Amino acid sequence: MPDHMIRKLIEIDKSARQKVEAVQKEKDNLEEFLATARRTLLREETEKTETAIREALAKGEREKVEKTARLAADFDETMKNLETRYADNRDAWIDSLFQACLE
Repeated sequence: MPDHMIRKLIEIDKSARQKVEAVQKEKDNLEEFLATARRTLLREETEKTETAIREALAKGEREKVEKTARLAADFDETMKNLETRYADNRDAWIDSLFQACLE
């Protein structure tokens, strides 16, 4: 085989190896990029989820406090009404019970 053909084969082989190395490097870079992107997306989604959970818990706590306050106010009003009714009707109720016992 003539020298120029051997040199040409060596050049072709060298060029092919360089292209394979470049493709391998690009593949390695792409894998690293994908791993980084995955970690970033996972972190972002985790943060969004944690924020949504915190907001839902805070909303639930606010609603609980508001409902407790409403129930306490309703209870106080009911007790006040009962005390007023008792004060207004105490004697009549006692007389009515006393009369019922005598009959």
